[in-house]
Amino acid sequence: MGFLRKLAVIALAWGVLLGAPSMASAQSTDPFTVTDINVDLTRETSAIARQEALEKAHIEAFEHLLRRLTPASDHDRLPQATYAMAADHASGLRIEDEATTATRYAAKMAISFNPDRVRQLLRENGVAYAESAAPAVVVAPVYAWAGALSLWERSNPWRAAWEARGPAQGLAPVLLPLGDLVDGGALTASQATVRDRARLGAFAARYGAAGVLVAEASYAIDPVSGQPRFEVQAEVVGDGPDIGVFKQTEEGAPGAKPEELGVKAANAIVAALEAAWKREAAGPGAVGLESLLADLSLTSLRDFADVRRRLDASPGVARHEVVSLTRERARFRLYYSGGPEMVQAGVARQSMDLAPAGPDSDIPWVLIAPPTLGGR
Repeated sequence: MGFLRKLAVIALAWGVLLGAPSMASAQSTDPFTVTDINVDLTRETSAIARQEALEKAHIEAFEHLLRRLTPASDHDRLPQATYAMAADHASGLRIEDEATTATRYAAKMAISFNPDRVRQLLRENGVAYAESAAPAVVVAPVYAWAGALSLWERSNPWRAAWEARGPAQGLAPVLLPLGDLVDGGALTASQATVRDRARLGAFAARYGAAGVLVAEASYAIDPVSGQPRFEVQAEVVGDGPDIGVFKQTEEGAPGAKPEELGVKAANAIVAALEAAWKREAAGPGAVGLESLLADLSLTSLRDFADVRRRLDASPGVARHEVVSLTRERARFRLYYSGGPEMVQAGVARQSMDLAPAGPDSDIPWVLIAPPTLGGR
């Protein structure tokens, strides 16, 4: 056994004895907190610049949060973020770095939002959401060049691209390995490419990850146009978001470096992981369904319970949820496909009526539900 191989085995043993690096905690974030918001404005005075910067930061953070929590297919149903809306849903502001002059204000901020209020907003707009993070995966960036594979070498531009990208803020955490001697002894490039599950499982365990994101990349330059192409193929081995075998090609202008195109490819992979996880874990919402709001006048909580039972039995209602509840009124969101007339026909089967609301109402429908014999 060569000296370096012996050293790697010793390092691996020490790594097991000393425990895994705490990478997961270092790279995880609260899903309702948006960090690394950078603002830099120049106005007549620093006070004016600061106020505008705070408003801009709140809007950007709120837009980012809503998109982070929801599937891309529902983004066109998200409300238009305003400063008033963002500030109304915010629960905390942390300024991590700040600089001012007489006319300029620059800062790096983190803004937290109230989870319950954000959930209610998304429910009111009929948008599915996922707030829990996916099981973390650790990336193994294998790079193919000139017939050779590299993984832990410092010359690996694919590994450098992942490190340049940095930790993600989204719902699909990807851990960045240390690439030290322990990693070198635990997993080789060829073992990753053939999906050696025993080796990959041990590698994931070192980082407390549920699986390994095996990300393979190659770089080539078109001999005629001189245009570079960075091709990637990624797959999660073990637990984690199911992206199947994800393939992406990034093309750049002549002279574009592998690291530059690699960052774009890494971003595309993380976006695919997040999209897959949101499809799997989306909570209350209505992916692929339409929804409407309807108010029900109440005389007792028994009426409320009876109407919920009847809605469950209505064939035109795919599902329903309570948006708000007072002693006098319940506001429901009803999910359906095929048009509101399908809801009307369905609730009629349960001796109820869905009717247009009056001109003074802030929502378009009312639910009329005469008491049934079993509801009293």
